[in-house]
Amino acid sequence: MLNKLVAAEVAFRNETLTKQRMQV
Repeated sequence: MLNKLVAAEVAFRNETLTKQRMQV
């Protein structure tokens, strides 16, 4: 359960970083 939460957090951060890079 905790692993799923961590995985979701990492995926969210990776997606956010990708969006920021695309906007630049």
